[in-house]
Amino acid sequence: MARLGKPLAVAAFVLCVLFCGFAAAISAGGTNWAAKAAELEEFSITSTGGGDQPVRYLVTDRVTTETVSTTDSLAAAVVAAYRERSNRLQARRTEIQARVDQMEAEIPQVTTLNEADSAAMKARLDFQQSEIKRLSEELRQTIDDGTEASRQAQQIRDLAATRAEDVRRLEAELAAVRADAYRAREQIAALKDRRVRLEGALARAERRREQLSSRLE
Repeated sequence: MARLGKPLAVAAFVLCVLFCGFAAAISAGGTNWAAKAAELEEFSITSTGGGDQPVRYLVTDRVTTETVSTTDSLAAAVVAAYRERSNRLQARRTEIQARVDQMEAEIPQVTTLNEADSAAMKARLDFQQSEIKRLSEELRQTIDDGTEASRQAQQIRDLAATRAEDVRRLEAELAAVRADAYRAREQIAALKDRRVRLEGALARAERRREQLSSRLE
């Protein structure tokens, strides 16, 4: 057991180093907002401004070219695009549900009014039932898409909040570094001033030494 102690300790150290490297790689990667924006089929995200002007991100409908939202960051623009898509899916769901309810309400009335033509009525009912089945499937798919869009939007909001916290933390660290740099410059200036005084004192001592040496001679 004693012979295995050192190899096991080395193996544990190597695994710790590998795990730390893996964690650092994940943390440094962050979220690829450009890739998230490219995944959007309904919207395009473009940036404006730059230089002296603040950068703004425009979310535009690819079909109607209508501007959906204007934000200050790419992350917020992606979140706005996903939110707009979720709202449109919800509206589509409501529209389909209204059509389904309307067709289901029409079935008894159509049955009563067309009792004389059972064959035509049967064909009509078969068509409506197949249409209801198709719309129900579309409604189910729309609900699934809306749920997924909401989940993705929530994930993006959570990531955006995390990144905002990172930015605030880095700003605080930057302020601390700037304060340290200012103190370092003040100390350097004080040391330079002290060096000048010491050099003056040294020069005076050298002149005094020369005077004493000349007197001794």
